[in-house]
Amino acid sequence: MQQWNEGPRMGSRLVVPPGYGGAATPNYGCPVPRTAPSPNYGGAPGTLPAGPGYVITGSAASPPTSSVHTPMKPGSSRPMLGGMFQRARPPGAAAASRTVAYFCTLTQLALYAAPVMLAVQLANDPDAAYWIGNVGLWALAVPFYTILLHVVHVNQIAANQQTSVIFGLMILPMVFLCMTGSWYLVPASRIQAGLFSAECSGKGLERKAELQQAYEQAFHIYNMCAERMRQEQGLEATFRHVTLPMCKEWFLNANGSKQGIMIPKNGYSRQRVRDFQYLAHVEASHVCGGFCFSGPALWTSSRELGREGGSMCAPLVAAKFSTIKRRAEMIFWAGLFNFIILLLGYVFARPMFERLGYGGGD
Repeated sequence: MQQWNEGPRMGSRLVVPPGYGGAATPNYGCPVPRTAPSPNYGGAPGTLPAGPGYVITGSAASPPTSSVHTPMKPGSSRPMLGGMFQRARPPGAAAASRTVAYFCTLTQLALYAAPVMLAVQLANDPDAAYWIGNVGLWALAVPFYTILLHVVHVNQIAANQQTSVIFGLMILPMVFLCMTGSWYLVPASRIQAGLFSAECSGKGLERKAELQQAYEQAFHIYNMCAERMRQEQGLEATFRHVTLPMCKEWFLNANGSKQGIMIPKNGYSRQRVRDFQYLAHVEASHVCGGFCFSGPALWTSSRELGREGGSMCAPLVAAKFSTIKRRAEMIFWAGLFNFIILLLGYVFARPMFERLGYGGGD
């Protein structure tokens, strides 16, 4: 029988060669896996007992830790932990997303142009503003809103955090434009019918009656002024020569004591002063006098009107409301049509947006 060679000794100590008992070195002819405990020594997996008479050198005691690597995520160039909080997107997706952002912004500005301008025109129209209001002025904020939304969109793309919510915010102004068209369209028909009516008082005609009362109040001041001018000048001061801006009585307050500026404000309610201003506008723009009943023009001379006297103003204002209704309808239908265009465009382009990394906003 061949004698077993226990290996070299250093004095009384046994020197264990490097790699003895490792994964690739047979231990008494049997390979020992790293994950299994040593069958001969009962130690930890892949280790040799340390005790008197043994010197453990090299990497025989434990497997090298550098042999364990973190696996890469399939199909991604980022490590698992490095890409945990950011979504991976295909190459060129950032440039394509920026192109989408600019295209969407230019499309919005083109679609918003017509209804926004019509809404601002209605808000600045004296007849629409007096009878309905100037709610259409909010449309001036639409271009600034669109540009602000574009800046937010581009910043989201740069941070790889773009969401599909941004497209819903693009459509939002169209909803408000439809509401603005309805705001003017619904009462316009009722106001037009009341102005065409021969009656000057009754349910739904309160504003019409107040305008006639304001005209009669101004007409009383006009008569006082004309009488004074006849007495002072000894001339026949007719309606052709006298207007309210010529009369000092017009610039006094309701009690006739304190002067106002241009239109008497002291002693009159704010609404009555607004009625005076509107009547002055109606005379100049519609070439009329009186509101429910015919009368002379008080604020505008016959030279400016091109004729002496005039017809009552209510039917002429009612005819103007046909134009107001038509503009309101254009705002409503343009807003609705553009809303449908943007919505269908998003539905058809949604798969492309998802490939570019647009999430659902969660």
